[in-house]
Amino acid sequence: MLPYDENGGRPPPHPEFKKSVYEADLPENSSPGAPILQLKAADADVGNAEIAYSLDSSVNGIFSIDADSGDIRVNTILDRELTERYEFKVIAKDKGINTLQGSATVVVLVADKNDNEPKFISQRVTQLLLSLNMSSSRPDISSLPATPLIAAYVICNCLYFLLLLLLFFCYMRTTLCVV
Repeated sequence: MLPYDENGGRPPPHPEFKKSVYEADLPENSSPGAPILQLKAADADVGNAEIAYSLDSSVNGIFSIDADSGDIRVNTILDRELTERYEFKVIAKDKGINTLQGSATVVVLVADKNDNEPKFISQRVTQLLLSLNMSSSRPDISSLPATPLIAAYVICNCLYFLLLLLLFFCYMRTTLCVV
């Protein structure tokens, strides 16, 4: 008789994944049912190497796995602005008399999609933009909240001023040389 363990396999007697951690990227707003990845575990059992896959309870129904194939799918639409990383365990159980199991960690990174429209954070920003279009005077922006839009406006005005200054000096230089 061969020296098999009580579960019928040689070491490792439990189902084993090739890696301990698997990582996958999934674009946010992917349709429910979208595939993420497929995990396979190996079992050293002779004649009974059947494996059933399951997910730990931490996934709360967000992901599912096909018990036979190990295919992992998303069950709901993910929003990166709410959660950008999910981590959970996949469990592989053999179908022997004395069931043994192995596990691996899955990390799902939710890839950002440009799905949020820019929003003004106050009515004063809208009023500033309207006044810029209607007047040639420079409005006071010191009391407005700092936003990329305001920062870009200030930077552009500074660059414009520096360009005018440079042109003025170039003009003065050529004028002085001619006279």
